[in-house]
Amino acid sequence: MKFKNCIYYAIILLLFQSCETKNSKDNLLTFTVKSLPGTEITGIVDSGEDRDIVYVTRIRLFSNWANGWTEGSFEASGKYYIETFGSEINLTEIDPIEIWDINSGEIRYFDKYYRNDDGEWKVKNRIDRLREVVSILKKNSDLPEKMEKSSEVYSYLFPELDEGRNLFKDIKWNEEYTKETFPENIWELRDSGTIYRDVTESPDILVTLYNLDSFIKDNKTGRKK
Repeated sequence: MKFKNCIYYAIILLLFQSCETKNSKDNLLTFTVKSLPGTEITGIVDSGEDRDIVYVTRIRLFSNWANGWTEGSFEASGKYYIETFGSEINLTEIDPIEIWDINSGEIRYFDKYYRNDDGEWKVKNRIDRLREVVSILKKNSDLPEKMEKSSEVYSYLFPELDEGRNLFKDIKWNEEYTKETFPENIWELRDSGTIYRDVTESPDILVTLYNLDSFIKDNKTGRKK
C-alpha cells in the first residue's frame, strides 16, 4: 500500500468539520474522517484534569448512488482525548466507537422516499445486513485491511459481475458459490440480490463500516497505512 512503510505516532489525525456550542454547558463537536466517507461523528467535549475529552454520542451514515441515497442517524458511544489545532484535531482512543440504536433514517429510491418509521426500519435493516457483510469480509485474509472503494470487494461478493453482467436484471446468481462461500444466514439475501442492492446503493456506508474497525485498531497501534 502507498504508506506501507510509514509508522505514525499513537495518534490519528482527523479532519475537524464543525464545532458548535448549544449553551454554556454543552460543547458539541462534529467531525469527519477521510477513511469513513459520508460519515459525521458527533460528541460532547468535556474539560478533563489534564486533557480535553470528547464523548461520542451520535454517528450519521450517508451514501448516495445515481438514483437515490441512504441516510441514517444512530446513537453511538466512544471516548477520546482530544487536541484541537485550528481546523484539525488529534484524537487518542480511550474507548472505541460503537454504533447503537437508530434515531432516524431515510432512503430515496428513484422518485420514492421512505421516511419516518418506514425509513428507520428500512435503514436499520440495510445497515444490519451491511454489518454482517463486513463481518464476513473481515474473515477473508486476502482482502485489504482498509477499503477505499466498495468495488474492491466485488470480485469476492459478486463474481457474477466478472461475467459481463453489470445490470441487476441481467445477473443470475450462482447459488453454488453462495453456499460454498457464505454463511447460511445470508444465502437467500445474496441469491435474491438484496446484498447486491445494499452494497451498490450504499457504497460509502460499506466502506465506513469496513474501515471503522481498522480506524480503531490503528488508533491503538499508532499505525496508519
